[in-house]
Amino acid sequence: RSQSRVLLRTLRRLRIPTLLFVNKIDRRGAREDDVLRAVARRLTPAVVPMGRTRHLGTPRARFVPGLAPTAAETLADHDDDLLTAYVEDRLHPARVRAALADQTRRALVHPVYFGSAITGAGVDALIGGIRDLLPAADGDPDAPVSATVFKVDRGEAGEKVAYARVFSGTLRVRDRLPYGEPRAEGRITALGVFDHGTDVRADAVPAGRIARLWGLAGIRIGDTLGVPRPAPGHVFAPPTLESVVV
Repeated sequence: RSQSRVLLRTLRRLRIPTLLFVNKIDRRGAREDDVLRAVARRLTPAVVPMGRTRHLGTPRARFVPGLAPTAAETLADHDDDLLTAYVEDRLHPARVRAALADQTRRALVHPVYFGSAITGAGVDALIGGIRDLLPAADGDPDAPVSATVFKVDRGEAGEKVAYARVFSGTLRVRDRLPYGEPRAEGRITALGVFDHGTDVRADAVPAGRIARLWGLAGIRIGDTLGVPRPAPGHVFAPPTLESVVV
């Protein structure tokens, strides 16, 4: 779709590491090789298939992890030493995996996974890729607090629950923080953090984590908690015919 092309083009321009997940392999008519060719043709040729599907288009569809034979060729486009080792037939699998992790983190290539969100097929492989191939979140937990709200839900009692990425500092229960624009001030009454796929209550959430916050009644998506971060400016290109035609 046109929005996919615009989005991936923006991610590549900003050098944001990106994994691709092709969903619904359990649906009738699901395709693998055709989709990979379409991704390479319409989105980017710098894709690395991370395995193969089995029983495609059936409820038994699954994803079997394993680097495609073409992975070394794709990675060698960005690494002269790897290209030399590939041509001389002395390329070790560990060297290929290391190059894959390095180039993924630099947004030079994009690993592609197949699966089904409904059945869970391929999800474990995707989670492993997030863990092994994407850069770890960092930030100074002792610096002034700076976090950005990217989602707001309602709790069981109808109260606002904010989801925020903590870029620096440490959020703590009972902290009073400025937030929003115009700036207001609120007190955090409870915190939650995601741990092994489960949301658990916490007394503090350090930099590099995703926090759930209670107590900030006026919070909105896009609000900054604590020290405002520099505005990123325009990251999307102006609309083109490609991005507006439906």
